[in-house]
Amino acid sequence: MTTKFNLIRREWKKVIFLSVLACLAQFAKAEDEKEIVLKIVGPDGQVLAGAKVFQYYSIRDGNQLGKEYICDNNGLVHLPEKSIFEKEWQKEADYIGEVFYGLCKDKMAGFVVVKGSDLGKEIELKLTPACRVHGSIKSNELTKLGQKVEWTNVYVTYVNNGMLYHKSLSCISTEGKYEFLLPVGEYELYAYGTRIYEKKKDIKVRFWQKDKKMDFNLSADRLANLRGKDAPELQQIKGWLNSKPIKLADLRGKVVLLDFWGTWCGPCVGAIPGLIYTHEKYHNKGLFIIAIHDDSTKSVTDLKKEIAKLSKERWENKKIPFAVALDGGGRCKIQGTQQTARGATTAAYGIQGWPTLVLIDKEGKVVKEAYAIAVVEKEGKVVDYFWDDSELVEKLLASDIDK
Repeated sequence: MTTKFNLIRREWKKVIFLSVLACLAQFAKAEDEKEIVLKIVGPDGQVLAGAKVFQYYSIRDGNQLGKEYICDNNGLVHLPEKSIFEKEWQKEADYIGEVFYGLCKDKMAGFVVVKGSDLGKEIELKLTPACRVHGSIKSNELTKLGQKVEWTNVYVTYVNNGMLYHKSLSCISTEGKYEFLLPVGEYELYAYGTRIYEKKKDIKVRFWQKDKKMDFNLSADRLANLRGKDAPELQQIKGWLNSKPIKLADLRGKVVLLDFWGTWCGPCVGAIPGLIYTHEKYHNKGLFIIAIHDDSTKSVTDLKKEIAKLSKERWENKKIPFAVALDGGGRCKIQGTQQTARGATTAAYGIQGWPTLVLIDKEGKVVKEAYAIAVVEKEGKVVDYFWDDSELVEKLLASDIDK
């Protein structure tokens, strides 16, 4: 009997001990899972149930994107710490904070900035009547060149107490249009697009304004002006990998694809497998690929080490089979602008976005900026291939050079 009693007592002690541990763990978890609570109210302080709150708000061809939260019946939105601040440095005192954008029934809007010091607090986000700010993005210069604006983006920079919160809102369009609902305040609109230079405009929204139109007419960029003209020769190249020094003049009779890239650029690194497959698919038919790395790496030796690391970590040990050039010349001015690019060849083509692919025909003339290449791999093998310029490339490869 005593033995049975001792067994029962030990089991109860075990249960109590485990319960205490569970409570402590729950307490520790609660301590770790901090949050900021936003209370969404209207101009008169009334609670706005069902209002939407966005972090990284974006509109793409009319569709709302971004991290979205919906207010409860009390007008409250609970923002988890890890959702607000993805990096530890974002919680530091000298960080300017994260911007949240509130929207209610497409009639009222507002901004609020939260910081790490706001964790555990309730912050009010007041929405006020919004002004519809909209307009078009066009390029008369591009039209004269017989080209069209294919893609545009407009960023809104929110100005608060003298601080600039860049890229607070975004509107991406394939129709050259943008539209935002903005409350009273000061903003900066930053517009850019394919083959056009960017432009900024300051804008003030007054309390009486319900509609404000602001159009952009942007200049054609360097690459747009090169279309149909002789491709600039490769300049001030510091060194080569997988090839002896090359001149474009020596490649007459071949279709050339220039890939302007950098090992520091995530999309550039991600595009390499597609370029490797494109090389394997078209090289014997006359396509010559040159990957031109910007002048951000000191030497070819350093670049070789960076590529070897990426091959192991990102490309499943695939090696780049085509020529790689390391651009040189430091910061060089882009012709016709006050802007610069890292490297003489990079500047000669006016490259400002990475990666950028440039297609050159057999006569050495710039055809166009090529579309991105994508592959789908399974167990290390390409099972699907996407390149909107495949048909064009095959046509160029089949063409005869003019005598």
